[in-house]
Amino acid sequence: MIGMSSSVVMKRVERFADIIVERVEQHGTSRSKIRSLRNYLKKPFKAHLRALEHELDVRGIVFHHPSDLALDRLSIDASVTFSLAACTPTPAVQTDFSGAVVVKKENPDPLYPHQKEAVHELRRAFQSRPNFRGLLVLPTGGGKTYTAVRFLFDQAINQGHKVLWMAHRHELLDQAFRTFEQHATDAVLPHRSSFTYRILSGKHDTPDALRPTDDVVIASKDQMIHHLAVLDEWLSTDPKQRIFCVIDEAHHAPAQTYRRIIDYACHRYETTLLGLTATPFRTAEDEKGAMRSIFTDDILYSVHLKQLITRGILSDPHFVDVPTYVAFDQALSSQTVHSIQAFDQLPSEIITALQEHQERNAVIVQHYMDRQDQYGPTLVFALNRLHAISLHAAFSRRGIRSNYVISGERFEPSHEQQEEPIEQFRRGALDVLINVNMLTEGTDLPNVQTVFLTRPTTSKILMTQMIGRALRGKASGGTATAYIVNFTDQWTDQISWENPRHLMIAPPLPTDERTPQQSSRETEWIASRMIQTLAHQLSLGVDGWMHDIPFSQSVPLGVYSFDLLLPTGEGDDATEHCEVLVFEQTASGYQQLIEKVMPLAEPFREHDPSFEAITQLVHAVESEAFPDQEYLPPPHPKDIRNIVRYVAMTGEAPIFYPFSERASIPIEAVARDILTQDMRRSEENEFLQHVWETSPFLRMYYMYEYHYFIQSVDQEIRKQK
Repeated sequence: MIGMSSSVVMKRVERFADIIVERVEQHGTSRSKIRSLRNYLKKPFKAHLRALEHELDVRGIVFHHPSDLALDRLSIDASVTFSLAACTPTPAVQTDFSGAVVVKKENPDPLYPHQKEAVHELRRAFQSRPNFRGLLVLPTGGGKTYTAVRFLFDQAINQGHKVLWMAHRHELLDQAFRTFEQHATDAVLPHRSSFTYRILSGKHDTPDALRPTDDVVIASKDQMIHHLAVLDEWLSTDPKQRIFCVIDEAHHAPAQTYRRIIDYACHRYETTLLGLTATPFRTAEDEKGAMRSIFTDDILYSVHLKQLITRGILSDPHFVDVPTYVAFDQALSSQTVHSIQAFDQLPSEIITALQEHQERNAVIVQHYMDRQDQYGPTLVFALNRLHAISLHAAFSRRGIRSNYVISGERFEPSHEQQEEPIEQFRRGALDVLINVNMLTEGTDLPNVQTVFLTRPTTSKILMTQMIGRALRGKASGGTATAYIVNFTDQWTDQISWENPRHLMIAPPLPTDERTPQQSSRETEWIASRMIQTLAHQLSLGVDGWMHDIPFSQSVPLGVYSFDLLLPTGEGDDATEHCEVLVFEQTASGYQQLIEKVMPLAEPFREHDPSFEAITQLVHAVESEAFPDQEYLPPPHPKDIRNIVRYVAMTGEAPIFYPFSERASIPIEAVARDILTQDMRRSEENEFLQHVWETSPFLRMYYMYEYHYFIQSVDQEIRKQK
């Protein structure tokens, strides 16, 4: 290699520089980490590194390394972060992809009572049946990851057993590692001075790097499914080695990929299987569905959201949906929709429209003005720097004390400039703090009582972090009540934006005993899904489908609710939460669709079905389930496709949640009473006000928007005349 021509060196360097630039530009934070320079450069390394440093300088890219050495002084195996020259790298937890976690000599972070109960129950289950296959169910904010890690410290790592932690997204892998690293103390690991780890995914280490000496393996399911044999190599030193297998977001476990990994591990090794989820399941003894077949020991420990609220660990969340009436009606390509859904990346023209939309900003500010005393200290999550500045100006013009903080953007302010608004907010000198990428986790802001979600997101993790800023209960130094205010726009394309209600409030299961609280939760849940459709149909008048059917037929019978894992092609799976509203005219069609897919989906049991396979299934069953006739409202093609995909992936029907309070929306009867009693206008107004005030489920269904109720009655009166 000595004497290699400079032209050869430059060609390699330019190719590597192209990769760096492409990765930096693709990252929303404008930075990218290269795990090892050796993977991209050849000998002579110093010549390549000197040429690379010059090439990156020309292209406006800088590198960052804790040593502050010149690039050609670094080890060729070093991990280096690259960013735009004008961008200050955001402080973050930087992790290598393998190594040793040193056990710290300090006290562990305390467990809340429910976490202590959970660890106790998991320990008891393990002692009575070491090969248990069970679930830990804690609501969002309940500390699932830390609870599971404390159990693993005690029963696995401290005893010399192996841990395989699996998830379907890179962010979940990083989060799991940070929990292991930050909480490894000698009080919980008295028999270990350190333990080794390795993270496997498309953005971390590769499976061929796995070593028998690795104690904890944190892996994406897609890496494991294609390299199951590495488990044999990992455990080769002791064929009787016990493995603790953890499935994060365990409600995805029925996916064929997860099931194959679980079957492989459980049939070959002594395996303890633990699923973590915030989503409750139907796992009754007499059910033979996919979840029951995987987690045969059912739920080992669960605690309800209300219990954590009662104990003051979490605030009592009040969800408010505020329609902005801003319509994004431009057609989006399938590639754009895929990018939004999979990577939470909005196209530039939509970003511009959001950040510069003065009417939308006015809705946000006015909503705060109308409820300022109720909302208290309010944290606003904005889309980007320009959006934050625009909102700050709008609040300030109305006399609201506000400021903003920004992270992960070009020309980011210094740490001192960022800390001043945060400190002002802490001590009550600000009413509203607007932030971009800054306050999703880490920063201590116990006084937050309200969060404004002014940016849409498809990321469950980001949504969890955002709403989590307001969920600290009084026992944790926070507030008793939290307001989660979600500003919703009108989208032509069906993008599955995350809704904060989905993370905190699951509808009651069909077998649950009915209570007023469950009925209220169910009605609010249905209403949040229907409100935009209702508003749009009322605005269309005679041109909408609601005008052509009795009002009762426009109220859903219920909803199919389920999560899908959708491959992104980048090593991650996107989670798409699906809710399919079912009406009188479409109910039998969906039932037939599910029944017809079941036997046809058998060939796809070994692998998650491809896009083409799903298309074939849809074509095979759609026309029989929904014959060529008018349905009002018509079933949406994406709803049909999603149900077909779910059945093919899991082998079972999605759960149907009936809307038990449909009869509490008596619009037809109200209109009939007005007509038959020939009310004067004043009598009609008094009557309508009485109906509204005495019908709690009616108010919930209309999301407490009285004018929608009045419009519905007026439309029904015109239909009955």
